[in-house]
Amino acid sequence: MIVVIGYYGLSLNLDRFGSDIYLDNMIGGFVGVLSSIATCALLYFCGRKKSLISLEIAGGLCCIGAATIPIRTVQIVLAQVGKFGFTALFVLVYVVSSEIYPTVVRSIGIGTNSCFGRIAGILCPFLIMLGDIVWKPLPFVIIGVLSIIAGLTVITLPETHKQPLLETLEEGETFGTNTNSTFSPITTSS
Repeated sequence: MIVVIGYYGLSLNLDRFGSDIYLDNMIGGFVGVLSSIATCALLYFCGRKKSLISLEIAGGLCCIGAATIPIRTVQIVLAQVGKFGFTALFVLVYVVSSEIYPTVVRSIGIGTNSCFGRIAGILCPFLIMLGDIVWKPLPFVIIGVLSIIAGLTVITLPETHKQPLLETLEEGETFGTNTNSTFSPITTSS
């Protein structure tokens, strides 16, 4: 949901910087292609969890920076870097979702994720209008804060890189409970 808000929020709100909207969209398309290619390398070399965390937090920081730094060129660069991150996250979220759900509920889980993402896409133009009513940088600040919170919540998820796909609900319940990763979820023994 946050990925969709970030992606569409940045895409629909580029005119806020007062630059050429056609040039910004052309650069955004180029950034999207580069981002999709870079995501393949990230998935292979860094793993899913570290990629999700770093891209969510970096995208959020770029949004907050674009909202608060008064230099127009820096705002545009930060917005495009944030869009790079959210485009990569779009690809990454589908990969992680398909790996984290057990086979018996995978299609339901991915469909539910997609549904909530589309609801977020519907709400995104209203978030942008909120910037016109309350405070112009507000949409970027909201997107940034939500993205950072989402990045921090990914810490609780298990790493799915080079792990076998889950087949049953029982495997799903025990998945990630015995990992010794730096980012592994906190578990308590009783």
